[in-house]
Amino acid sequence: MHGYLRHLANFARIVEAGSLTLASERLGTGASTLSDSVRILEERTGTKLLIRGRSGVAPTVTGEALYEQARIIVQALEASFPNERSDHPKGLVRLSIPTELASAWFANAYASVLRDAPEVSLVIHVEDILLDAKRFERDIYVRVSGQSKQADLLALHCLETRSIMVASPSLLSFEDQGNVEQLTSLPIIVGTGGKIGDPATFRLPDGEELKFERVLRVSAIADRIALAKQGVGSTTCIKKTVANEIDGGEMIAALPERFSIPLYATIGTPHSKPSPAVRYVADRLAEAWA
Repeated sequence: MHGYLRHLANFARIVEAGSLTLASERLGTGASTLSDSVRILEERTGTKLLIRGRSGVAPTVTGEALYEQARIIVQALEASFPNERSDHPKGLVRLSIPTELASAWFANAYASVLRDAPEVSLVIHVEDILLDAKRFERDIYVRVSGQSKQADLLALHCLETRSIMVASPSLLSFEDQGNVEQLTSLPIIVGTGGKIGDPATFRLPDGEELKFERVLRVSAIADRIALAKQGVGSTTCIKKTVANEIDGGEMIAALPERFSIPLYATIGTPHSKPSPAVRYVADRLAEAWA
């Protein structure tokens, strides 16, 4: 019976990856080897274990039951033979991250993964939209929104952050950082949504509205922050992405006591059963956020 342990372990990783190709990349073994494991187990059980489709594979009812047993066996083996278990997960993890976070906070998290898990290979996609993960093969999405859950993602971590407004010291002094009239007289750098020529309006948590008549529309938020830092205007951003610039005096938080909008950073995966490598990377991202 022990001869089937390797096949059960391979089957568990296939189900977790949702794809023979992706499981092969994560395990560093050939797809044909994994296919052989599935075939052997199907012959042993006398029934089909996986349903194959264009977007990958999914377990049948029998396959799901076998996966639960295989997962327990694999975990028990790893606990019993720690020298055989790699404390550093291995495999390929595809990460999707917004431009605003990629240009600042992510660097520390990336360094942590490289240092502590050399057998994990990261493919980083810097993009601001949530793509079809099955079609475009993303393992982890980092997204920030006003909601605590991101649709279609299994939330591995949900972290609180805040949206703030910032400006360059060349435009706004520390003495004027709480002055609404001084602030709204500045140009505001916003996204490309809305009509050209329309004012930009922001609602404070207490219900008061800030109205900016001079509006500059720029597509990428990383570019908006860079322009604000150069003194072109003020802009809103995630506090996490400009914390170092504020501490260093290169940027000023406008209305620091009033303009602080709660947001949520979701580190999520489209996989219902994420691999150990995916969970490891997600945990390192969450640690870097703290």
